[in-house]
Amino acid sequence: GSYRGVFSVLLGVMLVGLWLGALGGGWLSRRITRPDIGFVAVQTLVVVSALALLATHDPHMTTRYLDSIIDSYRDGTPAIRAWLEHWGNVRQVLLVVGLPALLMGFAFPLGNAHVQRVEAEVGERAGMLYLANTGGNVAGALVAGFVALPLLGSQNSMLLFMAAALLACVPMLASRPADEAGPAPRSEEHTSELQS
Repeated sequence: GSYRGVFSVLLGVMLVGLWLGALGGGWLSRRITRPDIGFVAVQTLVVVSALALLATHDPHMTTRYLDSIIDSYRDGTPAIRAWLEHWGNVRQVLLVVGLPALLMGFAFPLGNAHVQRVEAEVGERAGMLYLANTGGNVAGALVAGFVALPLLGSQNSMLLFMAAALLACVPMLASRPADEAGPAPRSEEHTSELQS
């Protein structure tokens, strides 16, 4: 439903999922040799899991949950009733959004680990990554809320954003891995010192 409480739960699940995913992505980035391939794998899993969870989502899940707790709800105190209502919303949001949010959290640490592998270009590359991340977040929110949802509806908007998530893999795969980047460029002054 389009209620403030449901939106708050959705936002909370997304933020906790991103946080836990970022912790996992940081841990993983220190243990794999090709974080760019890890990034592509995670982005692909985001798309596959989001589409699979939406395709298999049962809109009657809430009704069945409410039927299963009706006795506990009727006999419960106001605190128990509030908890049961809240858990019903959290449970449904977790089932649809939890895994994709967790996987999305992995993406930035893996991308950051990839750009920091070329020491001579780390400042420029990290800056471009932060710019792309921030710009994508702002543009995504604006396009989703003011363009995609009103014009395309929720299902087509989801397909559009899943295509964008896969397209994010292209620059990562197009960039050179650290072991192929070669040594850092040397200045002319440093080269002449080595020759003398």
